[in-house]
Amino acid sequence: MPSRKRRAQEHMTNPPSKRAKAPAVKAARAPSKAIPQTRRRRETAPNPIQNAAPTTRLEVFVFGKGSAGELGLGTRNSIDVKRPRLNTNLDAKSVGVVDIATGGMHAVALTHDNKVLT
Repeated sequence: MPSRKRRAQEHMTNPPSKRAKAPAVKAARAPSKAIPQTRRRRETAPNPIQNAAPTTRLEVFVFGKGSAGELGLGTRNSIDVKRPRLNTNLDAKSVGVVDIATGGMHAVALTHDNKVLT
């Protein structure tokens, strides 16, 4: 390959038709792969509701040991409750609990207006 200086001289002295041409090199192309078509989503009706939100307001009864306040009776009544007792702090008319989940040390209540009480 000619040096840079020689190419510059050749460019200035020779007209474009008499310049040495570089051999044409064809780039080897990789064989084209067919691009898979994406799957079209089927137009379907929206899914019907499987689980309706609870709406029935519940009276909440509690029992067991309330030493850590897990019964929701407040600090004054945090005693051992042997029989089910109505929890007046979760009245059906004013608070409106519609669902409850309980565990060993915790209880969670969902109200009719989508508030979560623990």
